[in-house]
Amino acid sequence: MVLSSCKKDFSNLDLPGVSPDFETDVAYFKTYAKNVRLNSVQTDGLSLYQLGKYTSGVYGTEESYIVSQLTLNATSPRFGLYSQEREMADDTLVSTIDEEELVTRVYLDIPYFTNVVLDEEGSAVLDDDDTTTYELDSIYGDSDQEFGIKVQRLTYYLGDYAAPDFTDDEKYYSSNPTPDFLTNYTSDVLADKGDFKISNETIKIYKEDDPDTEDVDESEEIEEVLTPRLRLDLDTAFFQQYIIDQEDNTAFKNVSNFKEYMRGIVINTYDISDNLLMLLDLSEAKITIEYSYTSASENDEGVVEYDTTNTSSFDINLNGNMIQKTTTTDFPSMDTSDDTELIYLKGVQGSMAQIDLLDATDLETMRDENWLINEANLTFYVDRDDLDGNGVIEPNRIFLFNLDEEGIPLMDYAFDPTATSVAYSSRYVHGGIIEKDDDDDAVKYKIRLTEHLNNIVRNDSVNVSLGLVVLSDINAVTTSTVRTVSEEEVIIPAGSTTNPSGTILYGSSATVPEDKRLRLEVFYTKPSN
Repeated sequence: MVLSSCKKDFSNLDLPGVSPDFETDVAYFKTYAKNVRLNSVQTDGLSLYQLGKYTSGVYGTEESYIVSQLTLNATSPRFGLYSQEREMADDTLVSTIDEEELVTRVYLDIPYFTNVVLDEEGSAVLDDDDTTTYELDSIYGDSDQEFGIKVQRLTYYLGDYAAPDFTDDEKYYSSNPTPDFLTNYTSDVLADKGDFKISNETIKIYKEDDPDTEDVDESEEIEEVLTPRLRLDLDTAFFQQYIIDQEDNTAFKNVSNFKEYMRGIVINTYDISDNLLMLLDLSEAKITIEYSYTSASENDEGVVEYDTTNTSSFDINLNGNMIQKTTTTDFPSMDTSDDTELIYLKGVQGSMAQIDLLDATDLETMRDENWLINEANLTFYVDRDDLDGNGVIEPNRIFLFNLDEEGIPLMDYAFDPTATSVAYSSRYVHGGIIEKDDDDDAVKYKIRLTEHLNNIVRNDSVNVSLGLVVLSDINAVTTSTVRTVSEEEVIIPAGSTTNPSGTILYGSSATVPEDKRLRLEVFYTKPSN
């Protein structure tokens, strides 16, 4: 214990329900912090995927591309009106002519994260067509620049189960041992656009004109408005050959066959002149194939009429195993001692911290004196000197979890009555939310762990090591496996592996100024002597 103050004797207070034989106090305890560098993180099954390149003066350069399997929107699909088998069964029947399906357009569609633009009164701002306008979210850097984006066919089969026994789920990592798909396992180039530019414009789909209504042109009426999205035209000849012309192929009979047949795609960026990093939700990502086909029918006079204006579309989902591959260069050297001066927190393939709260002597004192913990806090102060001007994306929140029990949250997480669906403010008592000064600079993060410490002191629970990471959505605490530089596997919240932010915090070393030093603050009640 390094400091004790604010001592009060309850015997001097006339409070109902409070025993005169107890006193309250506050104490500060030495806490130990250790940096842990992450060599790779598990990136299959994430909620978000990172695409692009970002460089900061602290954490070097991070560049990511996306690998995804493809799955059918419907098995045994029918292109046109009839299956290929029926089309070729009897060419003497009008209904079984060769429909001559022809791909007219193919595009990749990945919605951006967006927010509705509001005016001063809180109403949605509308464009000239009276449709909602949006601003883009989760895009970092210069979104106005032109850059290159490429889509290629994946030739590597992303299996679900790990060799050699094929009983455990396969895990795919951001770097080794996962293969470098971009270099070694790609073939056909499906798209290569060197002047791609992100847009916050909505996509408006217009109705088809009805020839029976001569006074109205329905093609000028909006049928549907799509939110802003990454939309990229793909090679029509490829999808003609490998999808539309393969109607009735056994590859389309089930999901497994199709995964083996198509394998997937690889999406990467290039020629990014300035920082540009996109966080993308692939749950609604798809490839849409638009095609035309011929139909035939007999008119009232028995004459066969052919219609070549029929159109339809077919969707292929980005689904199954999806992986983010990340390359990190010029990552800083970190003090990895048990009592570091600076704590480096960086999401994705970055770094975390190990926090150890108490030594055995302090814990024994608490237990022997029968402390009741009224409140316990860890306050992490931000090292602005090393962050300012270095282009680091700072986190809105940091998160403390049980490092020894597979990444589960602390008891305070479950006991916090302020849980809401709003991720930023949810569980604000447990905390970890950024606190800023008048200049809008991050100053500190405070985490309350009262229930956790009480469980250790009063229930003889094990004083486990804790992990500290950056995290945006405190409501999403599913876990992922990460590998440290020593190849040790650690379980952490998956949200940290999708979060590109980072910060530098003051640690617990005696070289840190006392007003910035990490320490455990404890307000407690104990029996009077």
